This record gives sequence, C-alpha cells and structure tokens, in this order.
Amino acid sequence: MKPQQRVACIFASRAEPTDKLVLIAIASHYRDNLTRCWATPDGLAALTGLARSTVDGSLARMRAARLAELSRDAANEMTC
Repeated sequence: MKPQQRVACIFASRAEPTDKLVLIAIASHYRDNLTRCWATPDGLAALTGLARSTVDGSLARMRAARLAELSRDAANEMTC
C-alpha cells in the first residue's frame, strides 16, 4: 500500500481525530519493505505535538478497538 493510500484509509476511518493524527504518525514510520514499524510514544508525541499522556490514551483506544497491534520491546520502542 502506498503512503497516500494509508493516509486516505486513516482519514476515511471512524477513529477520533486525535487517533487519526497518531495513526498518521505511526504510518510515517512504516516502510514498505518491512512488515513492522518502530516508534516510541515519546517520538509520536514529539512528531504530533500532542502530550505524551494524550498519545498514550490514543494508543490505548486503538488497542481496545483493534485498530493497531502494538507491543513494546526492552528499549520501550513500539512495534506496530
């Protein structure tokens, strides 16, 4: 999927506006030649201009809604 298609899918989703912004930030870390992307909540907060607590809340909603599958490694990087 091309980056523009990813963003179009995010905009077309019923996700909350804050969640859409976080999803776009996550999508910006995704590379076509990989099956995963790596990002940190602090990095997502810096990229979006949102508070870390807002990013954490957004990630929690996405996990609960199964919009994103996220895990953390020892370095606290998220795999999405």
